[in-house]
Parts: sequence; C-alpha cells; structure tokens
Amino acid sequence: MIAGIGLLVLVLGMVISYSGAFGQPTPNHLPIAVAGSPTAIVHLEQQDELDVTVVKDAAAVRRSVLDRNTVGGLVFPVTSGPVTTVIASGASKTTALAVTKVGTAVAAKAHTTAIVTDVAPLPSADPAGTLEFYVVLFLGIGASLGATLFGRILGTVDTARGFVERGLVLLVFTGLLSAGAAWWENIVLGGITHEPWQVFGLLWLYTLAVGGAVTGVAAVLGSFASVGLIILLVVFGNSSSGGPVGTGMQDNFFQGIALLFPQGAALDGLRSVEYFDGVAAGWPIARLAIWAVAGGLLALVAMAVRAAREARRRRPAHIGAHAMPRGTTAVGQLDASPAAPPTVPSISAAR
Repeated sequence: MIAGIGLLVLVLGMVISYSGAFGQPTPNHLPIAVAGSPTAIVHLEQQDELDVTVVKDAAAVRRSVLDRNTVGGLVFPVTSGPVTTVIASGASKTTALAVTKVGTAVAAKAHTTAIVTDVAPLPSADPAGTLEFYVVLFLGIGASLGATLFGRILGTVDTARGFVERGLVLLVFTGLLSAGAAWWENIVLGGITHEPWQVFGLLWLYTLAVGGAVTGVAAVLGSFASVGLIILLVVFGNSSSGGPVGTGMQDNFFQGIALLFPQGAALDGLRSVEYFDGVAAGWPIARLAIWAVAGGLLALVAMAVRAAREARRRRPAHIGAHAMPRGTTAVGQLDASPAAPPTVPSISAAR
C-alpha cells in the first residue's frame, strides 16, 4: 500500500507540476536589455511581464545577452530604421521566440521592419533546444535510483571504510553514467558545440550531487526520507529548472523554487558551457558543489552518530562488570568461579 501510494503521488505530481511549468509559457519578469529611442524604452518599461535594463548602445545590448545578464535585447532606432532584436536560442528557444515577438510587435507599432540577430544559435542536431534538459532529467533519475540501489546492496554507511567504499562506488557509477550521456550527445547526436570534456565534467558533478544527496539523506533519516527526496527532485526539480521554456517564462512559484534544486543549476551550467563559452557557469557549479558536499557531510554525521551510539551501548555493561564485588555476576553473564560441592546428608540424619 505504501509503495502504491508513493507511486501514485509521484505520477500525479509529475503530471500536475510539468503541465503547470511547461503547459502555457508566458513572459514573467523576462529580463531584456534595451537601447535607442527613449520613447520606445518608456513604453516598454510599462509592461509588467518584462524587466527592462537600459544600456548605452547596440554593442552593450549584445554584450548583456552574451554575458547572460539578460535573455535578449532590443535596439530601437532614434529617428528611423529597423528595430533590431538580439536573442540567444541556446539559452532557451521558447524565450528567444518570446523576445522576438516583442520586437516584432514594437516594429509593427512603429511602422518599421524588425531584424533578428541570434548571438547563441542552436546546432542543427538540436533545433528545438531540448537536448540538455532531457539529459539533465534522465541523468538525475539514474543517479537517484543508483544511489538507492547501492544503499540496499551495501547497507548503511556506519564506518569510515563504508563511507569510503560508498563514495568510490558513487564516483565510478556517476562518472560512467555521465561519460555515456556525453558520448551519446556529442558523438552520436552531434549536439555538443563546444568543449565535450567540460560538458562531461559538469554532468559528473551534477549526478554526483544528486546521488550524494540521496545517500546522505538515507543515512541520516532512512530510506523513506530518501524516497521523499527523489520525489521532490523529480516532481519539482525538473519542472523548476525551466526546461525547454526557460525560467523567465514560468510563474512566480517555479521561479521561486528554482534555486533550491540541482537540475536548474545543471541546465544553466550546460547551456553556459555549450553556447556562451563558459560565461556565468561559476554560480551553477557552486550550487552543484553545495549539494554534493552536503550529501557527504550528512553521511559523515550519520556515521558519527552511530559510532557514538554504539560506544554508549557498550560502555555501561563493561563498566558494570568491573564495578561489582568479587564473586558476583552481572545480569546476562555466567559466573566463571568454581561452584562449591553439594552437601550430602548423613545416613543417621536421614533416619
């Protein structure tokens, strides 16, 4: 019954969460950079769905997008000319289309044309820009299930040797898992445009973070708690990452919890490495490292607590056996002293 209820919660949670996160993407405080006509900028600043940052010129707009400070930009003509829209499809195809739509609407209102410049285009092998999201999604599930399986096989982390053994197993498993995914994405699909080794390293850190967190929670709180963590990761971690639509196209709830889960960090880091030459990848890597270190610390805390509990359990019996007077025995112990011979009554006494 518990397993069935857990599976029901997981599946229904995924249906509700994923449909809510990706079903109807709408700009929500979408950060864009603008330059040019003050009148057009003022009109754009009045739109609540956009977070407008005014910069100096077209070069500054382009730099803002490439530095990942904004997801797109608009350059308005001061007198006459086209409206230039700067997008980055590599950050999110859906977000890029939303920025393009804004530029087209502004150009139509000003009775001019619109020019679109993509500073981080997607490869031909991944025209929809969903490859990174699905890699993150399924590697997270694989790392979670792997950590759970190793916990059942190897038992509880209660000794230093067990801690080292579990750590080595997770390192090897997550490394092979990440290498296989990177190989498939790069060699077979051709979806990695820059530095496959950096992609592999980031995937390895991500899977190690997820597997380590599941292991640490199981060591401290037990198997049911680790299953609960896996459900949270699958139901809310994947959906709050932005996925194919981008976090700027999600509501306040998913934007608010995005920083709590490793999937968003892994997705941002992958896109930074693949389409922006590693710009702004430091913060996602730091978030993944925090998850990995936290999992290891939880396992160490559980090991220390069990060792202290075992020491307390053994100490009273040991002290009590030495504190008793000579010739007495402790409860549960056998007296090793020779027993006195039984007294046999004499025949006359028996008579």
